Amino acid sequence: MILANGASNGEGLVDNAYLLPTCSLGSDEGDAMKSYVSSSPNPTATIDVKGTVIGIKPALVVASFSARGPNGLNLEILKPDLIAPGVNILADWTDVFGPTDLDSNQRKTEFNILSRTSMACSRVSGATTLLKSAHPNWSPTANRSTIMTTAIQVVTRSPAVCPMKKPLPENLNYPSIVALFSTTLSGRTSKTFMRTVTNVGQANVVYITKIGALKGVTVTVNPMKLVFTPMVKKTSFFVTITVDSKHLVLDDAEVVFRSLTRTDGNNKHVVRSPILVTQLDPL
Repeated sequence: MILANGASNGEGLVDNAYLLPTCSLGSDEGDAMKSYVSSSPNPTATIDVKGTVIGIKPALVVASFSARGPNGLNLEILKPDLIAPGVNILADWTDVFGPTDLDSNQRKTEFNILSRTSMACSRVSGATTLLKSAHPNWSPTANRSTIMTTAIQVVTRSPAVCPMKKPLPENLNYPSIVALFSTTLSGRTSKTFMRTVTNVGQANVVYITKIGALKGVTVTVNPMKLVFTPMVKKTSFFVTITVDSKHLVLDDAEVVFRSLTRTDGNNKHVVRSPILVTQLDPL
């Protein structure tokens, strides 16, 4: 059996166990195969097994079935917070059920290739456990921020007080920054974001900021250097994003994506904050 993706699943291939010998194809290859079969009186095909191939491109991309954002509840907060490998993972498998989970499947195996949340969550949980072991006093928020900036629901179990003045979601102290501009934007428009960071490394360190180039977008950071001392463990900085509608060029996803990177003097520590610029009117 040849199973080809439709346009919605694109080129993402997910290994599944089938009762019949099956070959999976991406959308483009599937279209080419169907065209060949329909135009040839005697279509033939050969499967050449070359074993495991490593280092291929593209790799480390979001699966076609996975959430890519934006945040459906609030467009000014970038989601998801982080992603982890969760496609075609070789995992232990019980011998109580066959690899297809079908009663009619009597095959038994010690391993299976699995995908989706259960595979990705275990990797993030493991990373968080190691981080918590090294820094037992860190809060869940600190752990999350560390994983997000070097690669949620956080249960604080404490009462919360809502302020009388509704805060701007875009200024939530989040590692990522989303600059949301109106589709009717004309000329040059700016937005300023404030972020507060805490140094958890060596006492005396200076982090230097680098900004990726954005066509039609100017990003300024003040201050460019974050100086930490034994007395100064927490500091704030401001990011101003200016958009020129005449020169702004959005990609196929209607966004411009770059990052703000901070490194210490010897590049031992690198902290990255994603910056996303888009034109979209909230519902």
